[in-house]
Amino acid sequence: NTRGGVFWMRNEYFLMIALASSILTFYLWPIFEQEKARQEFETLQICAAKTAQEIISDHIQNDTFPQERSDVVTLAQFESALQADPVLATRLFKAVKSQLEPEIVAAMEAAPVLAPALIFEWLDRDNEGVLRQHE
Repeated sequence: NTRGGVFWMRNEYFLMIALASSILTFYLWPIFEQEKARQEFETLQICAAKTAQEIISDHIQNDTFPQERSDVVTLAQFESALQADPVLATRLFKAVKSQLEPEIVAAMEAAPVLAPALIFEWLDRDNEGVLRQHE
């Protein structure tokens, strides 16, 4: 029945809801993504700090994360953190795999041991050898 037009055009309330949700999504989605990235980076920092602390003082046997953490993550810390937390590694690989060049994905699949280093290199946008939160 098209006599009165489609339902969302007959009542402008539906059109307003669609427009409002589109505008909100357009503006809020990048904020949401940035917050999720910040949370993932903090998790990575905590895992890296915990791993570094375990390496430095492996005689201390506690399961608490250190309260202090560096504002950067090195390649060694990145690799150790991903090794220590396979769930984090899986989430990170899934998040960046679609954005990587096909050659890098092929290299990761051919030699999985290189995957953390290749992802680290891709994430390190300023080529400083460390990851910062803005990257």
